[in-house]
Amino acid sequence: MPSVGAAYDRGRMQTPAWKPLADAYVPVRKWLGGIRPDVAIVVYNDHGADFMFDKYPTFAIGAAERYGIADEGFGTRALPEVRGNQDFSFHLVESLVANEFDLTVCQEMAVEHGFLVLGQALRKAVESYPGDLKVLVMGTGGMSHQLQGKRFGYMSEDSDNEFLDRLEGDPESLAQMSHHELMQKAGAEAVELIMWHVMRGALSPNARRVHRHYYAPMTTGMGLITFED
Repeated sequence: MPSVGAAYDRGRMQTPAWKPLADAYVPVRKWLGGIRPDVAIVVYNDHGADFMFDKYPTFAIGAAERYGIADEGFGTRALPEVRGNQDFSFHLVESLVANEFDLTVCQEMAVEHGFLVLGQALRKAVESYPGDLKVLVMGTGGMSHQLQGKRFGYMSEDSDNEFLDRLEGDPESLAQMSHHELMQKAGAEAVELIMWHVMRGALSPNARRVHRHYYAPMTTGMGLITFED
């Protein structure tokens, strides 16, 4: 959520409210430092910064050399542009289209908190080893589905942890839930969980959990789970 980025920008991640979340990413940074990835495929949904409801794709894929920082209404944050892996992006685009997957391909795309907060949390890991980590961006149209929500609510801590349990051990059961079921259970913004589905669907059924954390300090629960395939 955007307040995490604001906490980073203002140097508040070691305050009592934010330190449990900051500490949760330490094992993930160590894990990344060990596997030394070449490419990060980041799935997120734009919140009206780069796409708006006149043109809002269900799935968009970035194929740019660099991704700018979007202005979310309070000025552009002082963050460096994100390096893209254009060659790999186009390879994936061609493969998906050849397999009849319908995509919006973006050679220009600005990223916002849905992408940037995770990047800030993990940046120390990718800067700690010599390499050339680049990013492939995939955006989901979660916002367009949220307009259909008939009931607003919040998932309880038990429901959040049940989701994490099923994501690990029974992801097929989650994949059977419709967007309306998600919204009836947890409010319109629960549709953003489709990003977690995309991540889990890219892994084998037997992917091993490396790290898991859950923290619910404020308006929403903050989940973190790391799998290794």
